[in-house]
Amino acid sequence: MHDLIVVGGGPAGSMAALTAALRGLDVLILEKSQFPRYKPCGGALSRRALSLLGNPLPSRIRERKITGARVHCQDLMLERHKDYDLSWLINRSSFDQYLMERALLSGAEAKTEKVLGFRDGGEWVSVQTKEGLYKSRCLVVASGCQDGLKREISGPERRECMGVCLVSEIEAEEERISERLGNALDIHFGVAGGGYGWIFPHRGYYSVGIGGISSRLLHSRQVMRRFLKENGFSEEARLSGHLIPQGGNRRRVARG
Repeated sequence: MHDLIVVGGGPAGSMAALTAALRGLDVLILEKSQFPRYKPCGGALSRRALSLLGNPLPSRIRERKITGARVHCQDLMLERHKDYDLSWLINRSSFDQYLMERALLSGAEAKTEKVLGFRDGGEWVSVQTKEGLYKSRCLVVASGCQDGLKREISGPERRECMGVCLVSEIEAEEERISERLGNALDIHFGVAGGGYGWIFPHRGYYSVGIGGISSRLLHSRQVMRRFLKENGFSEEARLSGHLIPQGGNRRRVARG
């Protein structure tokens, strides 16, 4: 019997496990994917998010300091910078691995097993995987908005409450990235229904993507291809995607 089972080893799950383990609880993380794993994401961490991590982010995780933004709307463009860092850009694969390692070093246990269902027994909760049955006093579900376990607990998300994002990582030389964007996020309004497009300058690559409300962004791949072309990138770039509840978790849903 564990004190806590955390389903999902991403940032939310790992931080929940880390916090509980540091307080002396017996914690088990159940994550369906073997870490490190690819996770499509723009990868911008705000000062507020960084302050919640507890420890300074290692330099190997921090890819680029961001001090400002370049914002486009129709034919207008405005760029502003601060004399301090607004955020840091990170690679989600490395960042998620780092948080998982912190949770494990703090005493949590992790297993690579997909959760199939759960049962609330009142004083305990049981979680079923293909490999076995685990019990705990509490359960944290951090496995994404479209995960079957989440739907079992709170039901499916309504389409009108969902967002959709497509993202591509495009390799480039550091010098060209610095010349193009420096320490600015490039944000384009008006290119995706109810959302925006972005170009973020990472270490050795750009994160290029669009995000909008799924009911208004019906042809997301066409919109993404057009956004890539208009900004000087290949339309044949590899795309990955998310469904996103408004203000909620993320889960990868498409890749090609």
